[in-house]
Amino acid sequence: MPNLEANAYANVTLLDDKLTARCDLYFGNNVSFINKENVITQSNVLFDLNLTAA
Repeated sequence: MPNLEANAYANVTLLDDKLTARCDLYFGNNVSFINKENVITQSNVLFDLNLTAA
């Protein structure tokens, strides 16, 4: 599990409530794992950005 995690989101309503947009952001720092050579290694930073509109 990451040592540091953060989640954020925003909802925006536009065009007289006809369009709703949402943005989700996730961040997590390096995660330790065992690679193919059985050595403990750290992954890159986890970053996820999602945009939706309805």
